[in-house]
Amino acid sequence: MDFGDSPEEAAFRARLRAWLVDHNPHLPASSTSDEYWEGQPAWHQALYDGGFFGLSWPVEVGGQGLPSVYDVIVDDELAAAGAPPRPSLGYLVLGILHHGNEDVRARFLPGIVNGRDRWCQGFSEPDAGSDLASLRTRAVRDGDDYVITGHKVWT
Repeated sequence: MDFGDSPEEAAFRARLRAWLVDHNPHLPASSTSDEYWEGQPAWHQALYDGGFFGLSWPVEVGGQGLPSVYDVIVDDELAAAGAPPRPSLGYLVLGILHHGNEDVRARFLPGIVNGRDRWCQGFSEPDAGSDLASLRTRAVRDGDDYVITGHKVWT
């Protein structure tokens, strides 16, 4: 079994390496740093604009429809260059992608993949753990916004 890159994958890897020379933001390695988190939106946007984010996402929601091996190549090359990892979108996107209807997917996924919209999911609370029935955080609509009260951990 050959685990080497195909010619297309090798060309993609070379293009990414060249791109990283000029676009690596050199953010702190620790996600506990404010500077790390402040740099994430611009890093997400740069990866997307460079053609290196949303690779295995469906084309109809702003992705490129490529095999997931391209995501692995990006992860490998970012680590090798000392660049920050790709912004993690976790299970949130998979839930919308696989269980959302067409309207929900069209409304939310393009803005998530291109970095325009920032999402976070937080379940655990200091006094409730991950017992979803015991959660106290609330979001109350205030005009066009929501006011969120409560505390989350491990978001």
